[in-house]
Formats: sequence, structure tokens, C-alpha cells
Amino acid sequence: PLQLSAQFHLESSCARYQLDWGDGSGYSTQSQGSCSSGAITKSLSHTYTARGTYTLTLKRGSSLKTVDTILVSIDN
Repeated sequence: PLQLSAQFHLESSCARYQLDWGDGSGYSTQSQGSCSSGAITKSLSHTYTARGTYTLTLKRGSSLKTVDTILVSIDN
């Protein structure tokens, strides 16, 4: 298995997000909460079962309309 860690910033610890790891394994998600804490950095890890190039897609915000993508290559 090949492990990748992702870090991203959220406006609060209660912000809604959906992270697609790009390998068809599902999503890492968090529902919108009602707390009012400040901005945070979220760190998640994922294990890939095969080498390859994957597109990670992060949707965030109450309606998941803010979208960021990054292409990653898992070589070893």
C-alpha cells in the first residue's frame, strides 16, 4: 500500500467538506456544524493500493460549491 497525506485549510473546524481521493474508494467528508471556531488546517491520510496518477478533488463550504483539484502521482 502507498500512503498519501493531504492538508487543506477550512474557514472553521465546523466547515463542510468532501474530499475525493480520486481512486474510486470513496470520500472523506464532514457535515456542516454550528460551532464558530476560527480557521484551521485539516490533515487527512489515505492509502492507495496501486501506483498511478490521481486527481484529488476538495469541495468545501455549506453548499460544497468551492472546488479545488490537484493531480498527484504515486510512484513508489
